[in-house]
Amino acid sequence: MQQGLDAAGIQRIKDSCTARLQSDAAHSSIVTGTVVPRPFTVVSIAFSGNPVQSTAASGLASYDILMKVTLKLVDGPAQDSVRVCRVYDSDSHVDWLPAG
Repeated sequence: MQQGLDAAGIQRIKDSCTARLQSDAAHSSIVTGTVVPRPFTVVSIAFSGNPVQSTAASGLASYDILMKVTLKLVDGPAQDSVRVCRVYDSDSHVDWLPAG
C-alpha cells in the first residue's frame, strides 16, 4: 500500500470533495418524502492541510481531508462550517464526517 500521495493524488481527492459538495448543493432543493429541503449554494471551499490516510469502518482504504466551507442558505445568511471529507481509494466515493 502506497503511504504517500503525489500532487495528482492530492488534487484528485480535493476535486472529489469539491464535486460532491457542489452535487449536494445542486440537489439540496429536491424534496424527498416528508423532508423539507434547505436549498443552499457553495460560497467558498478551503482545504486545511493534506489528506491523511485512514481506514474506514468497512476496512476500505481512504483518505481524510479537513474542509472549511461557507454555504449560503437560500432563506438565511451564509454559514461557515468545518467538515472532514473522506474519499475512498477504490471508487472515489465521498463521505462527510463531523470535524473533531
